[in-house]
Amino acid sequence: MSITLDIKAILIALMIIAIIVLVVYLIVLVSRLVKTVEHTNSILANVDKISADAKDTVEIISGALNGNQGFVATVKGVVAVIPAIKAIIDKATKADKKGDTV
Repeated sequence: MSITLDIKAILIALMIIAIIVLVVYLIVLVSRLVKTVEHTNSILANVDKISADAKDTVEIISGALNGNQGFVATVKGVVAVIPAIKAIIDKATKADKKGDTV
């Protein structure tokens, strides 16, 4: 019993194997890409929270330092800002302890 293989059949078999390997590689690549996009979305959600907190703090500070207020009102506004700043620092500290990004 003898088996005869010509070069054309061997090349076709090699091309089919290469295509199968390429498809598996692309499936793995897409699954990793999905994980990366999910991680990026969680980071962007955290950035939105930080931006909102920073915006609120800046608005409080700018309101406290408004030129239309007297000295006592300005001091009162600055004192009102301290808890907001402390809250931001506490959030960052909690996130660091959990290992999350802020």
